[in-house]
Amino acid sequence: MVRLAILFVVLCPMVLKAQDSLLNSIMTRGMVLYDEERYELALIEYKKALEIKPKDGFINHEVAMAYYQLGNNKEALNYAKEASKEESESGVQAVMLIGTIHDNQGNTKKAIKTYKKSIKRFGDYYLLWFNLGVTYNGIGDYENAASAFENSIKNRLDHANSHHALASMKLMQGKRFEALLPLYFYLLLMPQSELAEKASTTIEGLWSQGVSIEDDVITLNVGSGRGNETVLGTEMLLSSIEAAVMQDSLNDIRLINQSRAIQLFTALADFDLGNRDDFYTQYYIPLFSKIGNSEHLEAFANYTSQPISEEARAWVSEHTQELQEFFMWLDEVD
Repeated sequence: MVRLAILFVVLCPMVLKAQDSLLNSIMTRGMVLYDEERYELALIEYKKALEIKPKDGFINHEVAMAYYQLGNNKEALNYAKEASKEESESGVQAVMLIGTIHDNQGNTKKAIKTYKKSIKRFGDYYLLWFNLGVTYNGIGDYENAASAFENSIKNRLDHANSHHALASMKLMQGKRFEALLPLYFYLLLMPQSELAEKASTTIEGLWSQGVSIEDDVITLNVGSGRGNETVLGTEMLLSSIEAAVMQDSLNDIRLINQSRAIQLFTALADFDLGNRDDFYTQYYIPLFSKIGNSEHLEAFANYTSQPISEEARAWVSEHTQELQEFFMWLDEVD
């Protein structure tokens, strides 16, 4: 049978081309219907495609997604499992759908097992790590969730949602300093996204945490925190910086952010990093330390202040050359 199949391929290329053309036409119709949220009709087209290529990973994944959108998790799992057998992007996407369904059904252990096995099989694909982090977060395991999000970032530095998610985990652990840095990085990547204003507001809250002013008297209330700090003395440092900024009575958020960044980022080089060897010590801290000691701090402060400052947005539109130089410099930073 195998020899006959090979012979058929060799002798009938025109038949295969026609078959591929028909398959592409069917799948295109199905995907248009899917995008229009007409999932039942999309399934009709996908099923036609399966008659031509029943084991195809991409087609099986599309069928699984349509069933998932219709709330039919049983059929979605069946087709996703078939698609996951393929060593391809479709196979990885199918695995993530399987994990998502298990997670939604409350089968957290199954979801975690699915992601971990797939990471071993497919390698350090960033979205597998990201989905694993989401699952850990769902059960309140913020430490393992943070570790998963860090691994996602290591494999896809520009995946903004992983930076934002990592910051969220550090917030849940009461790690003020560790939440700040990924939020700043998120704003470097996505200053105009839907989450950007929320990230900016969170940053403002983190800076003001532990600092109060009444009758022109500034008080620092530095707690012990709820976890081990990445570096020593960060709670006192952040509060001291914020107190100094408040004393300057700055009204422009751009200038406030610039003042904060100057003091924090230039102090990073002197931090006691202990024995930690993670994304913070490998990348965040060295990067922001270099920004603090560069000529691009004004560009950084304005660019990352855009979500909450009209003045910053105006500065960005008027200083395209400075921003271009800043991002060229960032690309060259080790």
